Amino acid sequence: DVEGQHVGQLVGHTSTITALFFHGKRVYTGSIDGSIICWDVESAEKLFESKGHEGGITCIFSDGSKTLSGAADKTIIIWSPNGLLLHRITGHVGG
Repeated sequence: DVEGQHVGQLVGHTSTITALFFHGKRVYTGSIDGSIICWDVESAEKLFESKGHEGGITCIFSDGSKTLSGAADKTIIIWSPNGLLLHRITGHVGG
C-alpha cells in the first residue's frame, strides 16, 4: 500500500523470480523455471501463466497490447495480451 505495508503475496512459480515488470494494474513475473505469470495487482489473482522458454527468464516488457520476454535460452518471445505465444525470435549466440 501507500505506507509500504505488506498487503499480499503472489505464489505460483516453482523457482526463483528473476524478472519483474509493472504495467497499469498488472505485474508480470518471470522465473528461472522459464515461465511468466501475469497477476492482477489489486486482487493478487493469477491472470495467466505462459510457458515457452527453455531457460530462465531474464527480462520482461509489456505495453498492454503485447508482452516481450527474453531468457537464458537466447530467445525473445512476443506474447499476446492473454499470454499466447505469437512469435519466437532466435539468433543470439554466445553467453
